[in-house]
Amino acid sequence: MHGLVGVDESVFITDCLLLRNQFIGIYSERYCRVERTMIETLPKSGDYLGLGIGINIAAAGAANKLIVRDCVLANNHGSGIKMFGADATVERTVIRDTNYVTQYLDGDGIAAFPTAGRPSELRVIDSLIHRNLTDGIYVSSGRATIQRTIVSDTRMPQYFGGYGVASDSRDYPSEITLRECIVERNLTSGVNAVDSRLVLERSVVRDTSTGPSAHYRGWLTNRCSGTGVESLGEVLSGARSALTVRDSLLTNNLCAGVFVDRSDLECERTIISRTTSQMPFGTRGELAAGVIVIGTRGPARPTASLRDVLLSENQYVGLYVNGATDTRLQRTAIVDTRPGKGSGLGGIGLMATEGGAGALTLLDSLIASSRLAGVNAGYRTGWEKRRLELPILWIMPGNVMVWTTNFQISC
Repeated sequence: MHGLVGVDESVFITDCLLLRNQFIGIYSERYCRVERTMIETLPKSGDYLGLGIGINIAAAGAANKLIVRDCVLANNHGSGIKMFGADATVERTVIRDTNYVTQYLDGDGIAAFPTAGRPSELRVIDSLIHRNLTDGIYVSSGRATIQRTIVSDTRMPQYFGGYGVASDSRDYPSEITLRECIVERNLTSGVNAVDSRLVLERSVVRDTSTGPSAHYRGWLTNRCSGTGVESLGEVLSGARSALTVRDSLLTNNLCAGVFVDRSDLECERTIISRTTSQMPFGTRGELAAGVIVIGTRGPARPTASLRDVLLSENQYVGLYVNGATDTRLQRTAIVDTRPGKGSGLGGIGLMATEGGAGALTLLDSLIASSRLAGVNAGYRTGWEKRRLELPILWIMPGNVMVWTTNFQISC
């Protein structure tokens, strides 16, 4: 029924074909090393899960380590690799076409979970994670480093999913780092981090789109679906997430290149371009922006910093700030913001709306060639304008250019 099982023993597999086994291709509770092997696993009839590789937490103090090199895991069910509290390295490996057994279960390429207070540690290097279901890579209360890896074409089951890389917290925040990666053509979100610390460096996130029934984990996405990178704070506890984006390209995504809600943002030396919306202006879910920053009330409001960033050819809004947040732009250009499809409306370089205490500061920055307005700042629901250096440009037709030095709105 199983392919290979190692409970109290170490497992070493090289140059093998493990095809069409049922339920689990390889199961280990100790040390497991797999090289130059192909694994394809079928679901057991009447059972709920079929895995490519499953690795469970070992007894206290025992080694619980997985190494996968130069392998192909294809057409597995439930997960290509699933681990609990393990230390795993996946290198030069293809994980593709993972399916679900029923419509209520995932088909993750890699899924990492904690156990007994012990997080999983995951490293994915020089690999291809392709055309899996729900998540390409999913980390819950764990740590992951993904380098020189392509995560692409993640599909969506009936109810939720389509994430290239996703993380959340069960016991404590996850920590995710992507370096020199390409995340492309996923659904709902290229990278989705909830209650996590996420770092994106020297990477490309592009061509994210949306499916007909897209849902976040606990969040309805008809407000914003198809984002390149998103970082969301924990709703119940109010804990903030943190997102860092450096030296990267985010282009041709849907709704937002970067979306943060209850999260700190630090963005440096990055291009965010050609974000679009599929919805007509004035309908629910129509908003698109290169960057969307959603604040929160309370003394520990989130901060957003954009330095040496180019926001170019985005639809509706270049940078959209909503709610209580401290946002600072330095040596940043917002140019060629375009109107929406069909309606011809929108095309605002920088838009700030809604209420709460917050500040928006621009230093040595350029807002140019916006279709409708360079800056549109609306004060509603408790916003009180206290200090303003440089006139705000309200809705104005034509190509508006604003060159800013020491421009601050304090509210």
